[in-house]
Amino acid sequence: MLRTIVLKSSQAPVCLCVYGANACTGTWLDAALAQAPHDGTLVLIAAIPGFPQAQRLAVGDIATLPALVQDLAGRYPGQHLLVLRSDAILPGQALSRLLRALDEPDVLAAGALDALDPKRSPFPSGTAFGMDATQVDAICYAYSFRRLIDADDISPLASAWHGGRLAASRATSATFRKVTLDHLYVAASDLALREPAPVDDPRDPRPPSPLSALREQVASALANHRRPTCAGLDARPVLLHVLHGWGGGAERWVRDFCASYTQADHLVLLARGSHARKQHGEWLELHDGTLQGPPLRRIALPNPIADTAIED
Repeated sequence: MLRTIVLKSSQAPVCLCVYGANACTGTWLDAALAQAPHDGTLVLIAAIPGFPQAQRLAVGDIATLPALVQDLAGRYPGQHLLVLRSDAILPGQALSRLLRALDEPDVLAAGALDALDPKRSPFPSGTAFGMDATQVDAICYAYSFRRLIDADDISPLASAWHGGRLAASRATSATFRKVTLDHLYVAASDLALREPAPVDDPRDPRPPSPLSALREQVASALANHRRPTCAGLDARPVLLHVLHGWGGGAERWVRDFCASYTQADHLVLLARGSHARKQHGEWLELHDGTLQGPPLRRIALPNPIADTAIED
């Protein structure tokens, strides 16, 4: 089941828990705290020095993410949980993206794409790339459809859990969804950026993954060293420029303006068609302000626009 989410912000109290065997720096935790709600609870299980405001727990033999979540849900009932492994490389606004998914009415847990499991990987099989994790995240965000993909397993690197639904699932037989965001990629610091190994017999292929289209875009962008603009992800306003697809001076002016005006993110909506056939509006394309690379979206119009019309 796929669902496109509406970007909202969660109002529930949040507990941020950091676990893992790897010791990380205070700088890393400061960056994570900057993304988390400021009035939440901080729980440290990993070996991170300092931070007297944190509650430090020793959870003994709890080694799996589900067991850790159940333990935290019992200690902090009703609170949303943000669970990070101490070796996670977080891109910008990663935690807010996870929390927004919990605003959907049936989501119990939301996790990121990662390279730990082929089912969650945004990389196509049989290819190799050397780009950094933040660039992969930018590509996933730009080319995704903001979908929540049903998942059996949640990334151990970064996940969010709904406090009220955790309590309901513990007390009753209520069932909720676990999902992976197609617009968030988190990497492990000690794991080289890599793609999943091919696992299918070419004579007996599996059905396409919900990530198939995204993987094609990621492969193309990485191969051509592109980093699309993540319009709408940060606090800057988004300017939408609407153009015909004929190029020329108007397109050149928009491209120059987008490059020079850095106080906003830029998107460009282009009408494409055939001048020879006099079908000037056969499809629409959405690009970032660079106007380079494949479009972020392409929409075919059911009724091509051949002329000026009062309404259509």
